Amino acid sequence: MSGSRPGKKKKPIRKPVDAEAVAAKRERRAKATAERLERERRSRRTRVIKQVGIVAVVGAAAIGLTIAIIKGTTPDFAAAPPGFDEDGDTTIGNTAAPVTVTVIEDLSCPRCKSAHAENKDLLARYAKGDDVRVDYRPVAFLDEHSTNEYSTRALNAAACVVEDDPSNWSAMHGILLVSQPDRGKDGPDDGELVDFAAEAGADSDATRKCIDDRKHEDWIDWTTHKVTKDPDFGGTPAISVNGKLVDPNPGAIDAAVQAALAK
Repeated sequence: MSGSRPGKKKKPIRKPVDAEAVAAKRERRAKATAERLERERRSRRTRVIKQVGIVAVVGAAAIGLTIAIIKGTTPDFAAAPPGFDEDGDTTIGNTAAPVTVTVIEDLSCPRCKSAHAENKDLLARYAKGDDVRVDYRPVAFLDEHSTNEYSTRALNAAACVVEDDPSNWSAMHGILLVSQPDRGKDGPDDGELVDFAAEAGADSDATRKCIDDRKHEDWIDWTTHKVTKDPDFGGTPAISVNGKLVDPNPGAIDAAVQAALAK
């Protein structure tokens, strides 16, 4: 009986290469690499808050302030964006009003979020009248509370909106506080911040580019340093009436405002 020769194995048929898919994959990889390098660059930046010594959250029993003990080099001066003054304030209401309520806050500060919910109606009522102006002085020292620097990115987005139209501050401010992440979690990404800006009324190519480029980051470093180095700064939220600190609740704020108006 003669043996039979085994048949040759058939070579697997290779699928044609999808050039577009390969190009898209390479583009995704390049984008991911660029994003990683940018994150590394930002993490190496000498930032007033990134060189933080200690950031601690004090509970409501201690007035609910977010306290920062900051150790870092002084950032270079950066001019305020349009819509903010040299103190870092953006104002709603009559700029010639005899009484000024100043609100210092960080958009990543949980107590600032709750204080805003408590006080927003009162402050909005003041802004509609002639006797009280409300100055918001935002800072960004809580980047470590999120995994993607929400504090700085949110304030930059708010500044971009104010640059486009200062009247949209209130809407953007509220959206950003409500959207702040829990500690240790991701905050909204830049694309979502662009959507928030559009929701607040700033839907322009310039605003989108401002957010994507983090245009006002240097100013944020500067104004945050300027505010937090003040010996009287104790944390956020900090609300004052004509320069005098008050408890961040509607009763205390209004009592101080009425007393100031009566003088």
